[in-house]
Amino acid sequence: MSYFHVMYTHTPEVCPGEPNSDPEKINALAKIYDNSKENNVKLHFFVANPTEHKMYLLLETDDYINIEKTIGHTKKLGSISITPVVDFQTMKELNS
Repeated sequence: MSYFHVMYTHTPEVCPGEPNSDPEKINALAKIYDNSKENNVKLHFFVANPTEHKMYLLLETDDYINIEKTIGHTKKLGSISITPVVDFQTMKELNS
């Protein structure tokens, strides 16, 4: 299984949160939870920094296409950066 760190950003003008909450956008982001279960993706965390208009996810799966199936529907809501990552123990073993 591989890990993928996802960073999602948007501008204040298109922010789905307060003060001009957009339930449709919020529901699209919330759908990530269900999509991960349906697409064999383990969602380790989904956290946000509302002040900076950023969200972070750590996903684990055996095939990148599962990531697309899980978060692809949110592409038009902001900018997404997906970075393959390894856990520290694996990195430590690589450097031994």
